[in-house]
Amino acid sequence: MARHRGAYNTGNKAPYELSRSWIEKWRDCEACFWLTKVKGVKQPSIPGFLINSLTDKLLKHEMDGYRRTQQPHPFFEAKGYSHLVPLDHPELEDWTDSLQFGASPAKYNTVHEPTNILFGGGIDDMFLNTETGEFHCVDYKSTAASSWGFREEITLDGKYKQGYKRQMDMYVWIGKQRGLPMSDESFFLYVDGQNSSPAGDKLEGMYLDTSGAAQLLFHSTLIPYVADDSWVEPALFGVKETLEKSVCPPHSEQCEYGAYLDSAWRESTP
Repeated sequence: MARHRGAYNTGNKAPYELSRSWIEKWRDCEACFWLTKVKGVKQPSIPGFLINSLTDKLLKHEMDGYRRTQQPHPFFEAKGYSHLVPLDHPELEDWTDSLQFGASPAKYNTVHEPTNILFGGGIDDMFLNTETGEFHCVDYKSTAASSWGFREEITLDGKYKQGYKRQMDMYVWIGKQRGLPMSDESFFLYVDGQNSSPAGDKLEGMYLDTSGAAQLLFHSTLIPYVADDSWVEPALFGVKETLEKSVCPPHSEQCEYGAYLDSAWRESTP
């Protein structure tokens, strides 16, 4: 059966693919979600966060060394989590593939049978609890919020970080639907770009020598988070209702793209 993605087709019986980011967009504005997923109006694109993607990749590579030996990472150990080790699982690389999350059942996805939605995404990492056998989802985040000598505590407070929490809720829910031994206790590993040294001294620059080699120091913060996935399934039912609507629902008061998408829809409609 051909994959069902892009514009929603009520006549297509294949499970409709939706990533966790589209659930978040549906929460932000039902109208923009409907215009994009039902009418095929493209949302404005934004540049990729390449530095963030790089730190994610480097952190994953860092953990891969400890994954091979099944030893706790020293930073996790220092924070009191010596019982957690990076998960060594044959499907882990598939689970981290966010771009092709719907391509195979081996990817990090699940079919929600009542709505026929194939729901998934790509996790950053998963750790094994050696005491309980449970899996803990770990998400890598990057920022540049403070300096080492005058460091503000990195927290999950703030409006936009509530989306990070919901992202984790969704990942935990998907894991449970896949039959994985998921723990609600999850972790955000933040790396914070610094403009001072660990001693508090101001950094003069990035270059190490005349070869062009440069470096940027980061401070790491490990934030535990207890996922609440109770809202996820009701959201999928709500998404399905939106997909089946024949008229555009109203835009949310905080909608950023409503005027743009409405205009694009009018221009594309004969």
